[in-house]
Amino acid sequence: MGILEFLAEANIRDWLQRRKPSVPRTSTPSGGTKLGKPFEQHLLDEIKDLIAQAHDAEEPGRKALLAKANNLQIQLVVSYEAQGQHLLARRAEQSILQFRNTLGAPETRQGSSEVRK
Repeated sequence: MGILEFLAEANIRDWLQRRKPSVPRTSTPSGGTKLGKPFEQHLLDEIKDLIAQAHDAEEPGRKALLAKANNLQIQLVVSYEAQGQHLLARRAEQSILQFRNTLGAPETRQGSSEVRK
């Protein structure tokens, strides 16, 4: 065994015994949450759920549910707009409006034009 072979073998043993750097594991899929859906989809689902609850609720609770749905809708639109996804922002608003119309709930969204300015 020559000196080069001995040094190569020593270097290999040293390399094998070194602690490997830990690779961080992603807990969520790319662009999504732990459930695999994007954050915006969760917001849209929550908005529709609140509108459906408001449709069945009595007057004092209805206003609070609709106010929360409106706040989440603004958050959703701002999120899309901040990402430069203006078409998705409009589509989400249209989807929410269509959902409200299918329930027969009055359209109570007030700030949509203010958000886009």
